[in-house]
Formats: sequence, C-alpha cells, structure tokens
Amino acid sequence: MRYRDVCLIACLFICPSVLAEASEKSTGADFLRIEPSAHAAAMGGGVAALADDVHALYYNPAGLALVGHTQMTATHTEWLAGLQNESVGVAFPMGSMGWGFSGAYLHSEETERDAVGRPLSTFMVGDGAFSVGLGIRLTEHHHLGFSGKYLYRTLYHRSANGFAGDLGYQYRRTTEAGSLWSAGGALKNLGPDIGFVYKEKLPAQLDVSLAYQPAIDLRRPLAITVGIRQSNFQDGISATVGVQGTLLGRFHLRAGYVASANGNEKLRAGFGVDLFEFGRIDFAAVRIDQFNSSLFLSLTLQLAGK
Repeated sequence: MRYRDVCLIACLFICPSVLAEASEKSTGADFLRIEPSAHAAAMGGGVAALADDVHALYYNPAGLALVGHTQMTATHTEWLAGLQNESVGVAFPMGSMGWGFSGAYLHSEETERDAVGRPLSTFMVGDGAFSVGLGIRLTEHHHLGFSGKYLYRTLYHRSANGFAGDLGYQYRRTTEAGSLWSAGGALKNLGPDIGFVYKEKLPAQLDVSLAYQPAIDLRRPLAITVGIRQSNFQDGISATVGVQGTLLGRFHLRAGYVASANGNEKLRAGFGVDLFEFGRIDFAAVRIDQFNSSLFLSLTLQLAGK
C-alpha cells in the first residue's frame, strides 16, 4: 500500500473531530436518518466502505462510481408511532463515473380532535427529500462522490424547505488472492438550518468504516464491516459492526450492532435473496429501544447481474 493511500485513509479517522464539538440534543429534518436500504440497515448501517450500488447515494456517494448496470430500488419502512417511510432510487453507470437520484417520504395520517376527543378532521404530516448524486473513479483504487438534496416538511397548514449536501470518499484494493479491502467515509447532511417557526440544525453526520471480504474458492461469501459515526444529534459518537454470510451464492444472512452513548439502535438482523440476475429482495429488523423496533423491506432491480 502506497504512502499516499495510507494518508488518505488515515484522514478519514481524524475527521470525526470536525463534528466533535456539536452536541445539539434535537435537529430539524431527523427523517434524513432513516435508512433506505434493508441490506445496509441489517448490517448496522456503517457501510460507507461497502456501498457500491444504487443505495450508495445515501451511504456514500463515492460508491456510485462502482455501479456497473442501471439499477432501481424501492424500500418500505415501518417506523415509530405509526410513521411509514417510502424511498425510491435509480442509478446509472457513465464510463468512469456513476450517477443517480432518489426520493424519500416519511408520512403519517393524523386526526384532529376537539376537547372531548371527538374527531374533527384528518390531515397529513410528512417530510421528504429529493437527492441527486455523482460518483467519480479517480484511479483504480480511489473514488470520490457528492450529492445535493432538496428537503421539504409539512405539518398541518405549515411547510418548510431547505437544502443539504453530502461528500464521500472510498478506497478499494483487491489482493492477489482475490480478497477485497475497502475504506470509506461520508460527510452527510451539510446545509442551513430548517424549521417551521424556529430553525433547527440538520442532522449532520460523519460515517467512517472499514470492510473486508475474504476470497474463498473464487467467491466472497463473507463481508465484515466496522465503523464509527459522529453526529450532532443526541446519539453523539457511536460504533457499528456488521457481518454478512452468503449461502449457495444467492441467500444472504446479515447481523449488525450499534453501540451509542444513549444505548439506542443496538441489535439489527436481516436476510436477502438474489433474484438471479434481475436483482435482490432484502428484509431487516432494527431494534430502536427496548419497546420499539422498525422493519425494512427493499426491492432492488438491475438490467444485468453484477
């Protein structure tokens, strides 16, 4: 590994200090923290080093440079307190680059009631984001990416909008035996404050991770990732670990763990099934706290196998 490569990777682990002083206990647009991929969610969400498909637009836009075929995805999430999140995305290869766009919408139907609890009217509460991103393959091993987001929030008769951006880097190297080492970092949700009456900071976040996929009989049936996440919301700094095992080349079992200061989002688990060369369907269950869990279901399609 060259000295330049070592320096670039080391910078990823020094960068959390840029967010260490941020300790806001609440943020605007917290819906940006809801993951759009059951695959990544089951592995702890710290996959900045592994992202290489349409979901890279969320986890690390640098991974868009590795998209080999046109891909489409849709994810439904059963979130907390009756909230549901829908997300869709498309990614396209373009020579040494890849680009994509996505949309996400967190929504709930609410009923307004009078002083004695009788229903008066029903209205929608929702938050959404539309994202566009680009990944560039700088060299064989180094990739860079960035994305922009338009944000909107609605609450009864009020609305708010804003903008945010992400910046990502990824390093990948294959050994002579075929094993893959990768490192990645993404600085996410950078933008001006947003809110209905009082402005709040966006949930800025820095994700850094390392991943290893050993080669066994010309395949990589195992993936292990470890990561660190620094946020400006109440979770502060947290550590993630995830593992995926592949059986018979088509069935994927996944597990993840997130350790944070407040103890939230501890255990994660899920599975995936390849739909031959057409794509994959994934499921994940994420424990939020001792009383609440969330469920993710993703369908990812592509024009040819990768």
